[in-house]
Amino acid sequence: MKLDIVKVGEFTIRRHTYKPGWKWSKHIKPIAKTKSCQSHHVGFCVSGHIEGVMDDGTKWKMRKGDVIDLPVGHDGWVVGKKPCVFIEFLSPSQ
Repeated sequence: MKLDIVKVGEFTIRRHTYKPGWKWSKHIKPIAKTKSCQSHHVGFCVSGHIEGVMDDGTKWKMRKGDVIDLPVGHDGWVVGKKPCVFIEFLSPSQ
């Protein structure tokens, strides 16, 4: 995973690049030491495809062109052989 961060005034914009084979529970969970991702993500998918599951079992998908508002309590993984690029917008309170 690669993360690029830009500040615009009080806001933060992050570009996440996830390589094929990346999975939150495999690559981040051991570092975060939480059951699932505890970040609220709002943004859009530039390329690639990620699927995931919420703590309650609800499944979700994000593909090129999708806008997503993903609450805390999720796992996610790259689907396919292409990297997934996701642009995330964070408010000043995040």
